[in-house]
Amino acid sequence: MIKQIAWGIILFANFLTVTPVHAELSPEAQAAMKKGFLAAKEQEWEVAIKNFQEALKTAPNAPEVFYNLALAESKIPGREQRAIVCFGAYLAANPNAPNAAAVNEFISGLEIKSEGNISRLLKTLQAAANQIPTRYEVSMSGEKMEVQKEGALARVAKLYALSGDGNKAADIAIESKIDLNRMVDSGVIGTMIWDGGEGGISGAKRLLSMAADGYWKELNGTYIYGEIAEQEAKSGDIAGAWRDLNSMPHKNNGATIQHKVKVLIAIAKTQFIAGNKESSWKTLLQAKDVIDTRDASGASFDDEAKALAEAQIKSGDSTNAQITASLIQRKDLKSSALAARSQYTTESQPIGVNDWYMCLAGYGPGCAVDAPVFLDPGTYFKSLPSEDPTKYFDALKETAEKVIGVQNTIDRMLKQQAKQ
Repeated sequence: MIKQIAWGIILFANFLTVTPVHAELSPEAQAAMKKGFLAAKEQEWEVAIKNFQEALKTAPNAPEVFYNLALAESKIPGREQRAIVCFGAYLAANPNAPNAAAVNEFISGLEIKSEGNISRLLKTLQAAANQIPTRYEVSMSGEKMEVQKEGALARVAKLYALSGDGNKAADIAIESKIDLNRMVDSGVIGTMIWDGGEGGISGAKRLLSMAADGYWKELNGTYIYGEIAEQEAKSGDIAGAWRDLNSMPHKNNGATIQHKVKVLIAIAKTQFIAGNKESSWKTLLQAKDVIDTRDASGASFDDEAKALAEAQIKSGDSTNAQITASLIQRKDLKSSALAARSQYTTESQPIGVNDWYMCLAGYGPGCAVDAPVFLDPGTYFKSLPSEDPTKYFDALKETAEKVIGVQNTIDRMLKQQAKQ
């Protein structure tokens, strides 16, 4: 049970009851809230929502308005993400709320429902992909492949990875025999590694192990192990980053050097933030040594050298930063590298009531929940062009991208708000 102490609606198993409205609300807001309570008592949830939204116009920072709006939104199936946004605003407006623990528990339940909705959407999307007509082309490795259907299934795999299920993304690639080059080039592998959880990393390695030996496997192996090691370094798994860095092909070419330097810089930054300044310096110097090993073909690694010099400046190693900067050919990059701030920062802007309000109003970056799929999903899905398999798939894919993107943004906002 969630109980609002001084005002608002008390949520019991299957109904809402009214308690007094907060005295500080404007007369207009109080009137709208009372209408909302009466509608809620009759379980007219859309009418209640309309009135609570009216109250927001004159009380945009009032926690009780967001609280009651969240409860009403949660009563309509398919509007879980909107309810979470409203609860997020409530907690931002009232961070010391006596019912904060209960609200967070209720949010967790809404997130489970949202995950279930996304899972069903992705299953429908995969079924739609399998209905797309087949068209064949020859891949870069010389193999015959189904480009249209395969491309659609690769996009399904990417969305599974984006939703956090990297293992399912790998399963789709294996079942559908999707070419590894396509998985890499279309960003599926990268999404698996960065957003697909532990299953994404193990899935990427699994796909690589199943690829035919040769040039493309070696090239893709450099990318895959480089991305995995960088992700591990940035998430704090230094041991894993070193292990997978050493699993990269030991080649003295541009691709290998680029990935190695990115990983080493990520490791150095994590070491520095953890207080291991001496280890950070040693890792940065190792990155410099990698850049120094580049071949004599005249290729430039300005971006990698600039990143290394900036990292050295930020860790206080200005002497070695000057040495690294000497590797940069472009003068503008060299100057900007040496002008980097003197220390790393992991601070970010705090999440406030207005951030959540912008999501609700449709202006929040990556979290707008005012589209038809969030307001009336049943009607929205019935309106999609189901007669044409390709158009139907494209419409579903666009919808899945939007819904998953919003969920991921909301999750990040909640986590950041919890740390404030």
